[in-house]
Formats: sequence, structure tokens, C-alpha cells
Amino acid sequence: MPRRALIIFGYGAAGLLLGAALAATIMLMGAAAFWLLIFGDDVWPAWAENLLVGVAYAVGLCAFLGALYFGWKHSTRP
Repeated sequence: MPRRALIIFGYGAAGLLLGAALAATIMLMGAAAFWLLIFGDDVWPAWAENLLVGVAYAVGLCAFLGALYFGWKHSTRP
């Protein structure tokens, strides 16, 4: 049982790092696209900022949960 928990923890740690990196990348690339292509130097509406943050959190959480799922599936293999 400790081996199984260690595998799941390892996948979870990797998923946390991957999720944070993906979230940061989406925030930066989304902000750059909004600034260059849509809003420019004008004042951004609140929905644009909320959309960027919401999508970044959702993708980061999905990456973390996906890594945990793959860790669980890997640890239950015979």
C-alpha cells in the first residue's frame, strides 16, 4: 500500500507543477492576445480578466486531476 500512495503522490506532484505551468502560460498568452488583438491600451472590461483567470484555473485543475487519475490507474496495474 505505501508504494501505491507514493506513486499517486508522485503523479500528483508532477501534475501540480504541470498545472501551474499551463495556467501561467494561458494567462500570459491570453493577456498578450487580448492586448495585441482585441483591447490594446484601452481599459479592459471585467469579463475579459475574469475569463482569463477562469480558463487558466480550469486548465490547471484539469491537468492536476488528470495526473492524479493517471497515477491512480498506474498504481492499480498488476
